[in-house]
Order: sequence, then C-alpha cells, then structure tokens
Amino acid sequence: MNRKITFDRDGLTLVGNLFTPDDLDENGRYPAVIVQGSFTSVKEQMAGTYAAKFAKQGFVALAFDYAHYGESEGQPRQYESPTEKLSDLKAAVTYLTDLPYVEAVGMVGVCTSASNAVYLAAQDPRLKALATIAGFLVNEDVFTATYGEDGMAAA
Repeated sequence: MNRKITFDRDGLTLVGNLFTPDDLDENGRYPAVIVQGSFTSVKEQMAGTYAAKFAKQGFVALAFDYAHYGESEGQPRQYESPTEKLSDLKAAVTYLTDLPYVEAVGMVGVCTSASNAVYLAAQDPRLKALATIAGFLVNEDVFTATYGEDGMAAA
C-alpha cells in the first residue's frame, strides 16, 4: 500500500510516499527504512521503486522529496545542500519513529544519497541499519574535482 504523507523540518513541509505491507497491522511492529535516490531525483523515481519492493518484503518504507525538490517546500528550487538534506533525513527518522507500528529505522541511500545516509548514520543514533547502492560518496574535494573551482563557486 502507498499513501502520500507530509512531515515538518524546521518549518518546511516535506512530502513523501509511505509504502506499507498490504497486510499491515497497525497494532504490530515493523522495521522501517528510508529510501532516497540520486542527486536531484524525486520520490517517484528510483527511491519509490525500491521503497515499493521493501514494502512487499514486510517493511514500512518512506521515499520523500528533499527540501527544495519535487513537492516539498523550500526556496530556491533545486538547491543542493548536504547540510539541509541531513536535517531532512533526521526529520524523516523522527516521522517514522513516531509511528506506533515502527520498531526500528534504517536507511538505504542510492547514488549521492549514499553520502547523506552515511552522514545520518554517523550523527543519529536512532538509525539502526544502513545500506548503500551504487554509492557516490562525496565531499568537497570530490565536488571540486568534478565541477571545478568555477562550478563550485557558481553553485
């Protein structure tokens, strides 16, 4: 089952799709996973595909639009901020842990969200599991090598 949800991050409304097993018992306890995709992708793309598959395997799975992307709030649009994405992920952990049927939260980061997932795991002890798929593990040196000094300054 899939339903649209919203949650707050520092006054911004973030929009996600929550995937649950078809036979979800709201009195039960389920593992949950946040699934996020590459650089500028949105919840309906790779994250949603993975999240749907996790739900078929008995997980509660959340794919959401980072702030500044898709249906989530945030100006300017398409603004890339690893710091804000980390805050978005912490808010997603809070959203999931507040659901009465979630027993633990993990994260799957695909491509550039692998970096975001690693930072989340390092900073948020509520995250109990971490997996990356085709991880693009970035830092300032990697961005500078990829986009050059002028590209970094423009960004």
